[in-house]
Amino acid sequence: MSEQNNGDFQKSFGMMVAGFGFGMLVGSILGLLFAPKSGRELRTELGERGSEFYGKAKGGVTDAYGASVVRLNEAYQQARDALDLAYSTGQEFTSEKVEKVKKAVDEGVKVAKEKIKSKEKDKPKDA
Repeated sequence: MSEQNNGDFQKSFGMMVAGFGFGMLVGSILGLLFAPKSGRELRTELGERGSEFYGKAKGGVTDAYGASVVRLNEAYQQARDALDLAYSTGQEFTSEKVEKVKKAVDEGVKVAKEKIKSKEKDKPKDA
């Protein structure tokens, strides 16, 4: 029950922050539109701020892309290392089992040959 309340609080807090940010954006736009400036000055200022925000957004996207590439490469390397470890562990395990089977087969062949020889010795010779 506590986890659900915590999740509801986080969701509510996130919505509040998003609403606050949206309100700031709308307030900024309305402040610019109702400022006592000429249309030309307003368009120039909007263009400058738009370029500024575009530059910031572009930088943020570039940074996020770079960070995601780094994380993706790290995850890829971790996966490769895990796969290599699993492969070598499996190979060692299989080699051990193959050796045990070979020894068991060799021992079985040896026992079978001894039994055959002992039966031949015990067999009466009719000739």
